[in-house]
Amino acid sequence: MWINLRRVNEHHNQYLAVIGRGLAVAQHLEATLRFVLITVETVEAGQRGELNDWDDWKAIGDRVRKLFLKQIVHKINRPLKLSGSDLTLLEAGREVRNFLAHEAAVVVSEYPDSSDDIAQKVKDLQVRLRTLADADNLVSGWSYEIQEKEPSPKAFSLRYANEVVRWILDPLNQAM
Repeated sequence: MWINLRRVNEHHNQYLAVIGRGLAVAQHLEATLRFVLITVETVEAGQRGELNDWDDWKAIGDRVRKLFLKQIVHKINRPLKLSGSDLTLLEAGREVRNFLAHEAAVVVSEYPDSSDDIAQKVKDLQVRLRTLADADNLVSGWSYEIQEKEPSPKAFSLRYANEVVRWILDPLNQAM
């Protein structure tokens, strides 16, 4: 059946705003992982003498852009030799991305009637959002190091995940 828009209330709208912000962070995680993998594979191809013209460079980017996030996480593990905890975090971040993209907005069709029902969904979501923010923080640090050619600033990376989760939840926190 269709979504009964007359039953969608302000609490639903605020919850969906949270999902939208979560998806923005998930897309950032995915785009940053793609950037890191393209960079790593370009450097490796250059070291092997395989970059002869622009088409060679472009082919790497085109190939990586076609990969699913699970494939990117798997491929990035080889050259970066990720720790078990980093690989687990990236896999968990990928799962949160999939949850946000495929399941989280179902609340609109379930129509929980009270802010308490939505607050419980958000409580459950907070743990996932923290995982997503931690994964994004990890790959953002790699991206920073690639682009700035220096270690990522620890003071910033220590507070990043908390700030991201707070930003994601802000629409709902203001409403409740």
